[in-house]
Amino acid sequence: LQVVLGAPDATGRRTVALHTRPEDGHSAWTRHATGTLTPAADAPAFDHTVWPPAGATALPLENVYERLVGRGYHYGPVFQGLKAVWRDGDDIYAEVSLPESAHADALRFGLHPALLDAAMHGDLVDERGEASGETLLPFSWNGVTLHASGATELRVLLRRVRGDEVSAMWVADGTGRPVATVDELISRPVASEQLEASRPGRPDALFRIGWSALPLPQAPASGVVRLAGTADPTGLVTEFADLAALGAAVEAGRRPVPDVVLAPVAGSGADGDLPGAVRSVTSAVLETVRAWLADDRFAGSRLVVVTGGAVAAGARDAVDLAQAPVWGLVRAAE
Repeated sequence: LQVVLGAPDATGRRTVALHTRPEDGHSAWTRHATGTLTPAADAPAFDHTVWPPAGATALPLENVYERLVGRGYHYGPVFQGLKAVWRDGDDIYAEVSLPESAHADALRFGLHPALLDAAMHGDLVDERGEASGETLLPFSWNGVTLHASGATELRVLLRRVRGDEVSAMWVADGTGRPVATVDELISRPVASEQLEASRPGRPDALFRIGWSALPLPQAPASGVVRLAGTADPTGLVTEFADLAALGAAVEAGRRPVPDVVLAPVAGSGADGDLPGAVRSVTSAVLETVRAWLADDRFAGSRLVVVTGGAVAAGARDAVDLAQAPVWGLVRAAE
């Protein structure tokens, strides 16, 4: 989180900007908000000591947060703070609070963010307690003043001043004392597709590897050779005994430097001596990789180490424990 506060101008006003980025430290900063700080105004003259408000109609809230999920609002437990809502014409009264587990955190903020968010939830339900209208998100805040800090419950008055998208807000604590005022809160409709597209990534998404069978080629592969190791199932690729033999052929001009060199891994742990098989297989691969990296003739080529049974391609496939370590070995070399 990065908050940048500008120098005061002649009237004492300061610019402020809020940016965030993931903890990896390499991603770009994303700007979430800009604003202007002004000298404090006088305490507001509203009174929330009489509660609930006289003449307002209570709205049912049973399972309101479950219903809001269908509108694209996914609130965690701390943010599900709406306890009661009343409506009187264009005025919406709401009672919100933090769970006991978050009370200690309230002292860390001027106004706890979950409590501030919940203060706007009363505008999301209609007279039947149903989630109503479009998905609206706060877009612009004007005339925001904080009068007190550390509140754990709030009494909120939201007054629509221009249609459904512009409101004013008066906020008091549980005793009716002023906590915050907002002269103008402008909301904007947003589609769920827009919210999904704005995410930088889905690190918690569930992915799996799907192996696809490929047909065997019908013609010799251009620019590809293979080293001896296992039988060639296609018979279409020129084979050399080892890298030394391939290098000699290149030096003698019998063939150009290949684009790709396949290095099949021979050996299996099925013979009974698994530790010995692991040492034999990994030592042979390590020798090939070292020779490849040391030979400048192949600097523009790609070495493809081909294992057999090193990973399971299907749910019933058995892994060859002598071949499996080759994957880690080659990754380390890369």
